[in-house]
Amino acid sequence: MLRCEFANDVANRKVLVKPPADGGIGIDEAKFVLHWYQLKLKELLDELKRLSWVHRADLEQIGPNGDDSHISLSLAVSNRNTTIARHYIQSFVERMGSLHFNHSTAGAKPSINYTDTFMQVGAKCGPAATFSHAMKILQRTKAFLKQGQHFGHSKAYHLCGRSSFKLVWYGPALSRTENRHDRRQTNEQRKLRSKVATLISAQEV
Repeated sequence: MLRCEFANDVANRKVLVKPPADGGIGIDEAKFVLHWYQLKLKELLDELKRLSWVHRADLEQIGPNGDDSHISLSLAVSNRNTTIARHYIQSFVERMGSLHFNHSTAGAKPSINYTDTFMQVGAKCGPAATFSHAMKILQRTKAFLKQGQHFGHSKAYHLCGRSSFKLVWYGPALSRTENRHDRRQTNEQRKLRSKVATLISAQEV
């Protein structure tokens, strides 16, 4: 049985709940935004549950306002369906990471200046994957997004063309070629982080 664990949270949620004078929109309006993310996550998970090889799929809302979430999947995947399963899980993570609240399409109040928010995802798939693994990946993803940002009064950060999700695969179900591909992606991200750090250092001199 293959396990996939996902840690998710909404970027800038702490800024979101602040009063407008501090760059947020207030707790009451923030609840509307956070509820929108919860509904979108549930819709994505319901789609995945319809697949025959998804043995179990659970969504747990955590945090004081349910703004963090933990998704756990158990996949009954045969060797011949591994490639298909990998495709669906990768697509699932990418679709979660593409969730970006837009007040004009979410039925929100047009008079409110909404704080920029988006979904951040850390995911780990493998026979021994745990939520702790997913959380560590999420924390590294968030740190990567914040690098090189120029924070304004509200302390909010933005995507700036970067990916807000990271999926790590590990296990015998992957071929050597697939494992090399994952390592190559990790090396490319490490090089990009190094370049960003160099630029920041040059600006501080």
